[in-house]
Amino acid sequence: MIEEMSALFVTMVRIYIVVKRLYGILSTHMQTFKNLRIYMLVELCSSIPDGVVAFFTSYSYMENIICEWDGMGILRQLTKSKLVSIET
Repeated sequence: MIEEMSALFVTMVRIYIVVKRLYGILSTHMQTFKNLRIYMLVELCSSIPDGVVAFFTSYSYMENIICEWDGMGILRQLTKSKLVSIET
């Protein structure tokens, strides 16, 4: 009985380690994907002659992204090529 519990514990620890590693890999890839979307938006805005509209899934998400972009200097890059208007 103790050997079975011990084996179960070892298996649970191994699963935890794998999940923790996967989470680290996924979060890294999610940040990379997010950065690629930002880069694409800046590049599109600099190459498209007319206006561009960016849609967000909610106002709270948009607010978080706008604050993040402001801190990263993305809004300054966007305003070099486009007039930026944020709906509130």
